[in-house]
Amino acid sequence: MLFPVTLAALAQGPLSAAILFVAILAYQQVEGHILIPRIYGQTLRLSSLAVLVALLVGGQLLGIIGALLALPLAAGLRVLVEDLRIALPGEFPGEASERARDARAEEEYAAGAEGSSALEAAELATTIAAQVQEETLAETGVLEHPLEERGDPPHTPPAVPNPAR
Repeated sequence: MLFPVTLAALAQGPLSAAILFVAILAYQQVEGHILIPRIYGQTLRLSSLAVLVALLVGGQLLGIIGALLALPLAAGLRVLVEDLRIALPGEFPGEASERARDARAEEEYAAGAEGSSALEAAELATTIAAQVQEETLAETGVLEHPLEERGDPPHTPPAVPNPAR
């Protein structure tokens, strides 16, 4: 589109053709490097970098067809990775908020139990635990029960065969 328009503008003069060439080139650069990645990125929930890389890789591998297929494939790959993502050990969603809530409860207990009898400290611990359970229920809608109260049979480890026999 750039060269046919520039050639047509040469009929008006070389200055008009040069100005038109620079204007169209600037527009194509802004559209290709800013507008398209942002619009496609917001629509497909991909980063601008992911859009550019997908378009470049798709265009290099399969030409125009690859560029057309690149963005839907990248969006599908993103969804697939999110759905199949396995939580790694030590990485749990909401763990930071749980730790903060536990730390706050421990500080409250330490401040309230200082200098009190064991019975008063136990009552305070029970009260704080009930408050934490209420907060958890309000946030998640799930009430956690201690293992002892679940009614599950106690876990016993499997017997290890004696190699001496």
